Amino acid sequence: MHDLIEVTSSHRPDPAWVFIDAHGHEHRWHVDGKPAMSYNPSAKYGTPSLVWVKDGESYWPDDDEPHEVGHLECRQCGEHIEPGYTADTIRQYVRGLSA
Repeated sequence: MHDLIEVTSSHRPDPAWVFIDAHGHEHRWHVDGKPAMSYNPSAKYGTPSLVWVKDGESYWPDDDEPHEVGHLECRQCGEHIEPGYTADTIRQYVRGLSA
């Protein structure tokens, strides 16, 4: 028997998101090297057509450590792209530890 852990998200990859930039390059979420067709909270999503570019560093209040800030852009043409996100419409669960 396994416990269920709720993983409902208000900000997760939207597998329906597809974006064509000004140069005709297609961008979408992928899972295991293939275009994402549905959402699975246990899967790792990525946008292989995009690359993260560091713009600088910033500090959070009450923290002495800098954190990097940047943006995502098309690997081919450099256009800035914001991947599509959505919220879960039903509760999501993953299997936890065995009881």
